[in-house]
Amino acid sequence: MSDNFFKDLNVFKSFNDVMNNDNYKIIPKDWYVIASDVKNSTTLIENGSYKDINFVASMTIMGIINIDKSVDIPYIFGGDGATILVPPSFIKKANKVLLDCKKLANELYSIELRTSSFLVEDLYKNDLDLSILKYEVSKDYRQTILKGNAIEFIDKSIRKDESFSNDIDKNYEASFDGLECRWSELKAPKDEVLSLLIKVKNDDISKYKDILDNIEKIAGIYQFRTPVRNENLVITNSKKKLSTEVSLKSYNTKKVFAQYVKTVIENILGNILFKFGSDDWKGYKSRILRTCDTEKYENMLKMVISTKKNETKKLIEYLEEEFKSGNIVYGIHKSNTALMTCLIFQRHGNHVHFVDGNDGGYALAAKELKKKL
Repeated sequence: MSDNFFKDLNVFKSFNDVMNNDNYKIIPKDWYVIASDVKNSTTLIENGSYKDINFVASMTIMGIINIDKSVDIPYIFGGDGATILVPPSFIKKANKVLLDCKKLANELYSIELRTSSFLVEDLYKNDLDLSILKYEVSKDYRQTILKGNAIEFIDKSIRKDESFSNDIDKNYEASFDGLECRWSELKAPKDEVLSLLIKVKNDDISKYKDILDNIEKIAGIYQFRTPVRNENLVITNSKKKLSTEVSLKSYNTKKVFAQYVKTVIENILGNILFKFGSDDWKGYKSRILRTCDTEKYENMLKMVISTKKNETKKLIEYLEEEFKSGNIVYGIHKSNTALMTCLIFQRHGNHVHFVDGNDGGYALAAKELKKKL
């Protein structure tokens, strides 16, 4: 199957299209699913390491994308892990990326990263299904949407046993160019930031449209509920807050302070260009608003939204009623701020900003959801 399978997929521009089973395509049998997951993430979160956890999860995505940027690679960020699909031509280098990510996660951030790769054909042989859709959030960001019982199988498998489905290209050195984490925590535009996971019983995908409609009635349309606003986008020069990115970029040179100074200079230049640069630079923050990964579907609805306290109360009442009626299970985590990690492919073009609630986000929401299963 062609490396361009995902690139050649039809693009859907309405989230309602995501809720239509007929729009999904089966993953080719010779492709692979790459999965990563941070072990003991709850303990690490309690120790204040959630920014590092988000960054490590993003490393696996950036490292695999950098194998060959001409190939369109599907991926989903999960807060404390990631799911990535790769063609057979990628797998040896992708497995090497996973090994490098495990090593760096441990040495730089004291994080144990679990990683595995699964041949799609093997999943199908075990009566598992997996299909995909490409959703255009904006002209600069196209989102991967996955569904199928293979997702839960992979999630459980990686926690029990790590394995690679093919050989490893030991001569390949992973590149993480384009991975940045320079924005201060995003203050909640309303009262709170909610990391929200909602899974419909029996995987009735059409039910999600009703859920989205009710969330919109309670928290407002996307522009009113997103935690990312132009006014809360502030670049940080804090040595502590930049240490996550600086540690990775200075790993080979060991020149940590020099890398920190370089990063601060770039940040200062960026702030100047935001005000006095070309139209592309002046519109940079607006482009970020169009490339944020705040709402998605991966066998469940995943959202990071900002709400007023009375909206949070109404939302929880609605979700609890749906749960008690046997329609859904859900998990929710509250915070005052959100975290943003960036994958930059083209500074003034295609890129994505992963957003999660601070102090636990998706990871703690998932823990709450699993208690309800």
